[in-house]
Amino acid sequence: MKLHLHLADSGLSLSDLSLRVYEGDSPVSLSSLSLSPVSLLGTDYVLDGIPSLETVGGLTVTFESPEGVFHAYRFGVADRQPLNVIIPIREVFSDPINALSIRIFKDGVETVPDDADVVQLNPDGEYSVSGWASTPINEQWSVRWIYNGLVYSHQWTGTTGNTGTFYQSIRAMQSPIPYKVDGDNRQLFSCNFIATIVAPTSHFEEEIEEILKVGPGTPPIPPDEIVYLGFKGSLPDDSASEPFNVIIPTGGYEPDESHDTKRENRGLQIITCATDYETARDRAEAVWHYLDGLRAVVVSL
Repeated sequence: MKLHLHLADSGLSLSDLSLRVYEGDSPVSLSSLSLSPVSLLGTDYVLDGIPSLETVGGLTVTFESPEGVFHAYRFGVADRQPLNVIIPIREVFSDPINALSIRIFKDGVETVPDDADVVQLNPDGEYSVSGWASTPINEQWSVRWIYNGLVYSHQWTGTTGNTGTFYQSIRAMQSPIPYKVDGDNRQLFSCNFIATIVAPTSHFEEEIEEILKVGPGTPPIPPDEIVYLGFKGSLPDDSASEPFNVIIPTGGYEPDESHDTKRENRGLQIITCATDYETARDRAEAVWHYLDGLRAVVVSL
């Protein structure tokens, strides 16, 4: 893996940068690293040979350039949902929490300093900060420190769907259209959606039903109404219970993947049925307006 460094000086070597690589808070061998200039000025470099991102704690590269200016580049989990944050200050403090004013924030609220677990990693300094139990979906975290009068921070947003399935967004592919008339001469309306989810699920249809009944705001379907899933049976001949709704998975398209996250793009079709045209249309429109653009919903079944 490669990292591009844009620095102020030309003719630098690895020894000039005093590079260090950590997996979590453990040092990684530097034997595979190489540094080469890549620009005419000679001040832009490529650092090659960084280990792969298939690590539990993520990778952090620290270095010093120019003297007294410290840098940290974070990869994988260390960048997105770190188990720890490395502060690349190469100075020894007997009380680094107070000397560096280290604080941890969750959703903008400062935690007490005792929550910060700070470990000195080397004889000349560099500190690993931890102390957060988890980073669930959409929690906003930051670690802040102050050095030589300047404020630094590392921030991230939680993406761990450990409380259910996280629906990042639901988007309509079109507005509802009259689909056909069924064998009982009832009007069917159809609308297709794409749901982008973070945590894998094996109960997609049931979760969509849950959103339509008890989701945020004013859901379009009453909690006690029957919603039909897939093609497992015909709709009843009961005009008093109309309109009926059917949720059908349609496959969607390929997931979006990054180094350590995967978002599934699930497709679904919602069919609304009623003897009266306006009744079917109005329910289909209500479902469409409710689901289209819905974001950041967690479903736990």
